[in-house]
Amino acid sequence: MTRGLRLYARFRGRMARAHYWWLILAAILAFCAAGAVDYLLFPAVPAEGLPRRHPVTVFLCVVLVLPVTAAGWRRLHDVNRRGWWLLLPGAALLAFLGLAVLVRQMAAEPKTPPTPPGQPGVAQTDMAPTATVPAAVAETAPAAGWIDALALGLPAIALLFGIGVLLLLARRGDPHANRFGPPPF
Repeated sequence: MTRGLRLYARFRGRMARAHYWWLILAAILAFCAAGAVDYLLFPAVPAEGLPRRHPVTVFLCVVLVLPVTAAGWRRLHDVNRRGWWLLLPGAALLAFLGLAVLVRQMAAEPKTPPTPPGQPGVAQTDMAPTATVPAAVAETAPAAGWIDALALGLPAIALLFGIGVLLLLARRGDPHANRFGPPPF
C-alpha cells in the first residue's frame, strides 16, 4: 500500500497485482472510515435545513484519485496494455450522461406547435384555450426509438467495459520484460 502512495503520480512502469489490490483495499477501508467520521461529525439537521455533508470523504476522494488512477495505469502496463484502457468505462458513462441530457432537452421541447385560438382542434373554455393535437400531426411525429435503445445500451456498454477492465486488472502480469519495462519485482 505504501509503495502505491510513494509513487503518487507516476504513470510509467509496472505495478504488481498484489501491490495494486492492497492499495485498493486500503482505499476502500479509508473511505469506510471517512464515511463514519462524516456521519458522526457532520449529521443532517432537517429542522435547520442542513443536509448531510461529507467533507472528509470528499477530501479523501480528491487526495486518492491520482494515486489510485496512476496505480491502475501501471497495473495495466504489467499486463502489457496501455493505461488508456482504464478510461473506457468512464468514457462510455460520459457518453450516456451526454445522451441523457440530450433526451431531456428533446422531451422538454414541444413536439407540435400549438394551434392558434379559434382554429379547428382547439377547445375553448372560460380559463384559457387548450390545444389538442390533430390525428394527422400525431401520426407523422418521428419515433424516438433509436434514442431509447441508445439510452439503454450505453450503460450496458459502460458496465461491460468496466468488467473487462476489472478482469485486466486482476490478470497475472507478464513475468518477463515487456514494452513498459522490466517486471515490478
